[in-house]
Order: sequence, then structure tokens, then C-alpha cells
Amino acid sequence: MKATLPSMDGLRKAREDVALQRVYGGTVQPCIFRDAQPLSWDHYGIVTTILGWRVIGRYHRQHPYEPPRFWTIPEVLTHHLIHDGNGGKYLCLWHRTEWNKDWTMATALGVVHRFLGQVYHGEID
Repeated sequence: MKATLPSMDGLRKAREDVALQRVYGGTVQPCIFRDAQPLSWDHYGIVTTILGWRVIGRYHRQHPYEPPRFWTIPEVLTHHLIHDGNGGKYLCLWHRTEWNKDWTMATALGVVHRFLGQVYHGEID
């Protein structure tokens, strides 16, 4: 049986999924993280490939009030990384106060895409 989110979060999750499909189509695949509760935002995420990097995005438990986190494989060589406490590092592309609760995973992924493009072209360290 498929787990469902509480009704308010279910509507937001549906909006998030529609935005991802509208912007990225089939290039973004949904994924789940088994270390989180199935009815929690941080149980859900996405996987895609951008300019040769495998990008894994994970909703923050307090989404939409906190931004999603993104990891790359291989790890991007940049100083825009934060240790995740589990031996990995995720991208740090905005300050906490810059995040807008109306933004979606698709919005955040657009920022990641732009950032990786700048890294790829040597425009950013």
C-alpha cells in the first residue's frame, strides 16, 4: 500500500511533482530515503543528471520552510559545500534567509543547474 502525506502536505507534494514534470519532464526521477518516516518530507527526493554530475535532491524535513539539499556524484570541487554529518557534503547555494517557502524543488534544481553550469565553464570556484 502506498503511503500518503497528510492532506495539506499532499496538495503541496502534488504541486511539487507537477512543477518538476513541467520543467524537467522525464529527466528527473523521484526517489525515497529510507532513513526518514514515510509521511515526512525528508522521505522524498529526486535524482537526475546535470552536465555529467549525478544530482540527488532531498526535501528538508521542514519543507517548504527550509530548502532542499543537493549532493553531487562525483562531488563538485568547490567551497560551496556543507558537511551533512554523515560523511558527505551537500551544496550550499543560498542563505537560509534567502529561501522562499513558495519555491519548489524545481526552483531549487534550477539554481543547482545554473551553479553546475558555472562550475563546468570555470566561472566559479
